[in-house]
Amino acid sequence: KTVFQYKHQNESGHIIRRGGIEYEGQMIGHIKLGLTTRIIQQQNRKVLWASMTTMMIILMTLVLVTGLLVKLFLTNPLHQLLHGIEQTARGDYSYGFKPPKQKEIATIINSFKAMAKQVKKREDSLQQINSQLQHEIQERRDAETALRKASKKREELERILNRSPAVAFSLRASKGWPVKFVSDNVHQFGYAPEDFYSGGVPYSKMVHPEDFEQMVAEVAQYRQQPQCDGFTQEYRIITSEGETLWADVRIWII
Repeated sequence: KTVFQYKHQNESGHIIRRGGIEYEGQMIGHIKLGLTTRIIQQQNRKVLWASMTTMMIILMTLVLVTGLLVKLFLTNPLHQLLHGIEQTARGDYSYGFKPPKQKEIATIINSFKAMAKQVKKREDSLQQINSQLQHEIQERRDAETALRKASKKREELERILNRSPAVAFSLRASKGWPVKFVSDNVHQFGYAPEDFYSGGVPYSKMVHPEDFEQMVAEVAQYRQQPQCDGFTQEYRIITSEGETLWADVRIWII
């Protein structure tokens, strides 16, 4: 049988039901029931807050775990990689990278180590070249210093020689006996150094014709003796004015 005939919910959140009670076809009474949804709403709110709290805890836990995993598997290896790059940039090419677990970072480290090896090889090559250049520069400086000293000594010797009666010649043992060097004091015989350097006056023209062949023969004879580095000759020379003078000649073979 139908006990409740209708229902009604007011604005206060109460559910009210009214109905009559029949027995053997006769209405014997009425009943009125009232229910409220406040408790259900409170329970729903509690369940909602509990669910939101649980979701926030789960979300925060996921964030922390993700952060730890990123730090463990990505951040720390990247920091180690950056530290190794900084050490290598400072010249520590033998820096030992810790082998990471990540294949991608391991590939980057292996590529960087290969590049660092090439850079080290090039740097060693440049240092070797620089060392050679420094050595060559120093040798050149030493040679220039020695040359300046030798030139200074030569100038001093030339000044001493030019003030003495002895005349120095450097001759080439070939036809005409061309002059490579003659001291300035050759002026005492009426000649200028330029007369000999230009080839206008070969040394053979200065030697008396009657003594020239003997002088040449003696020079050839002494040159064939390995132990001989110098000897003395006496022969006549002719000045630019045609005057004949006897000369005591000291010859060094070089």
